[in-house]
Amino acid sequence: MNAIIFDLELNKTFRKGQSTSIVEIGAVKVNLDDMKVLDTFQVYVMPHIGIRNATIKMIKMSETDIKNAVTPNSALCKFIDWIGEDYFLCCWGNSDKLFLINECSNEDISLKWLKNYNDIQPGISNVLVNRDQMKLKDAINQSNIEVQGNFHSGLYDAIHTAMLMIKHIDIVRLDFNSAEFNYSIRCPLYKRCKNCSNEKYYTQFQIIKENKRGSTCTECVSSLLSIN
Repeated sequence: MNAIIFDLELNKTFRKGQSTSIVEIGAVKVNLDDMKVLDTFQVYVMPHIGIRNATIKMIKMSETDIKNAVTPNSALCKFIDWIGEDYFLCCWGNSDKLFLINECSNEDISLKWLKNYNDIQPGISNVLVNRDQMKLKDAINQSNIEVQGNFHSGLYDAIHTAMLMIKHIDIVRLDFNSAEFNYSIRCPLYKRCKNCSNEKYYTQFQIIKENKRGSTCTECVSSLLSIN
């Protein structure tokens, strides 16, 4: 069984409620039997709205990186194919899971692969600083791990997280969980329509005013309007 340790870099946003998107996926594949690195993965993503200059500067994208960036759909499909069959998905925090759900839903990509997701930050942070959260950079420094590349790089942040996991594997707990557990009603990106009672992704609800969505899905609103 392998551990897939991944990190996402996102388009910078400047206003509350402004949508964001993935611009880089970096990952490391580790064999859990001997804790050896098997492979690495990196892909740059060209969002439908383009990449903001502040993002390019932050993650240090070159002109070649920008030129080679692929569509969100292509990037996600490449990543899912690279992951393989038997794995734990590991990340430093829980927010990246929500961005994956968001992108897959926008691109009509099945979420059945989003299983065995584990946030390894709390366990390691509790040992290092006696709290559930700490910056990845601080965890690397306190663990006396040599820094590679740049922080705010999806690939190098994934490498750093993998190095933390390998060093602290004795305290890292990896749980099995289903894809449904990770994208079900427990996730705030899903709502239940008050009319049809079906649980749907939030973009399937009509916007009633700026950045606000109603509790009736768009399909039901259309049906009610056609009846009237």
